[in-house]
Amino acid sequence: MTRTVVFVAVASALLAPATLVAKGATTLIELHSPALAAPIHSTDARVQEFEVWSGPGVNDVAVADAEGFIANWKAGAVDPPRDLRRYDVLFYTASCAAQDPSCGNPLLSYIVTYAIDPATRQGYVYFPGESETLYAINGPSIYRGREVEGRWFRTTTTWDAFATPLIASAAR
Repeated sequence: MTRTVVFVAVASALLAPATLVAKGATTLIELHSPALAAPIHSTDARVQEFEVWSGPGVNDVAVADAEGFIANWKAGAVDPPRDLRRYDVLFYTASCAAQDPSCGNPLLSYIVTYAIDPATRQGYVYFPGESETLYAINGPSIYRGREVEGRWFRTTTTWDAFATPLIASAAR
């Protein structure tokens, strides 16, 4: 992860009061990686499909029963190949539940690490654990539990179909 992403994430967590963490819809997704010439930004309407406020840790949903966000929760935690290119994925949500422009700027609400195996096209998502710097963003938003935080999961085909073309177009 780049130092800039860590700095922005930690500064955002420290400067934004916890009461400002709204549970609005996802409005912006950014992907960062040293392999990219510039971060990828998407405000496409499809970003709303990746609801940060779903999955384990929301309304006491257990991993085995969870659905939503970008992980295939039911497949359980995995160990992906170590040599995959990684991307930090930043999820921004509306600063209020209403979707009108007067709500203000989107808030950085959640960060994960994404990797995709080019040979199998299988994606993986990592949720930072409590001892990691990026937990400062995720922890106040959602506590997903020890079964999730600090672990890798397979991603959904919906997420891979969204992220893979963005990465491919940025690589051109």
